[in-house]
Amino acid sequence: MAAISDAVSVVRPELLGGAPIPGGSNLTVSQEILERAVGRPLLVLPASEPSGPRSAPARLHRILVPMDRSLSERWALRPLIEQAQALQIDVHQLHVLGRTSRPAMWEGSGHHAEAWLAELRRRHQPAGTALAVVGGDPVERILSAAQKADLVMICWHCDTSPDRAGVVRAVIDRMEQPLLLIPVGSPHPEDS
Repeated sequence: MAAISDAVSVVRPELLGGAPIPGGSNLTVSQEILERAVGRPLLVLPASEPSGPRSAPARLHRILVPMDRSLSERWALRPLIEQAQALQIDVHQLHVLGRTSRPAMWEGSGHHAEAWLAELRRRHQPAGTALAVVGGDPVERILSAAQKADLVMICWHCDTSPDRAGVVRAVIDRMEQPLLLIPVGSPHPEDS
């Protein structure tokens, strides 16, 4: 399938793991996938066909890139976004403002949303990409935006502890589009 070839081209094929996820363990599917994705990009294909009239694209036309605004994520995503653009793939970035991702300056009165958005664009939005900032539940917003994408490319911080990566786990469990997991940072918090 050409769309898978496009996804592999974004991260260079030698970086993708190719062995199947071992079966028969007591781990959840999302836990097994995260353990497999520590330290290397991993393309996760949906177990079933997307619901509704949509069919799998022959080529990738649109990638959704949820982002958390971290520096390590920016370093990991920027070259991948540029590679996708070189392949003529539209990139749409998404930042969800929630309880844990709201800027600290918004905790009191007098926040400057326009200045914050301008700085977000300057630091995290490569030229030629679309960037949306929305409020709400991150999982629901990502899944909703993913309906218009051929691939979702999401960073995670390589912490496979059961109480970590909640958004990524929920996205893995419910995603109907191919998902490209990109590891960033250290899998061990004390190394960060």
